[in-house]
Amino acid sequence: AGQPRQLFGADHDQRDDAKAVANVRAALADPTLLAMVGLSNSTRATAVFKELGKTIHDSGVPFLSDISVSSIFADHPNVFTTRASQDEVRGPVMAEFSRSIGYQRFAFVGLKDAVFSAALGDSLKKLLGEATLLGDHRLPAKDGVVEPSAIAPAVADIVAKNVDMLFLGAGSKVAPEV
Repeated sequence: AGQPRQLFGADHDQRDDAKAVANVRAALADPTLLAMVGLSNSTRATAVFKELGKTIHDSGVPFLSDISVSSIFADHPNVFTTRASQDEVRGPVMAEFSRSIGYQRFAFVGLKDAVFSAALGDSLKKLLGEATLLGDHRLPAKDGVVEPSAIAPAVADIVAKNVDMLFLGAGSKVAPEV
């Protein structure tokens, strides 16, 4: 009943953009490819779609991902995600919920150069406006560790501005924790 299929696994990009691109390129080169499943890191996904977006789109191959920033693949009708989008779902829900319970003074702390974090921070800035988003701190991190010298000034600014709600766009299985 049916034909046997072979599963190819390349889940070891080790936070390396070039390796992620090479893995997806290799999968797309297989003429028997039926579908792709993968990419759970938005920074890796950005690199992959920048390099291979047209090829992914033109392949028509269904691509099921776990990318948390939908703007990365918005122009690709064959790419789907299992995760709520930072820019289209989480940001709007967080902003509306916070306003609905009466909060008016907000701050955001995220990771500099982390796509998922930037998407959430940018979404909140757009939705809440600069008049109520009183602090927007994108902390630098290297090798999975937030730069310690960046933490104290961000905390001091947030305390001085007496915010009602602090949004964190940091810390995950592969991102540094704050």
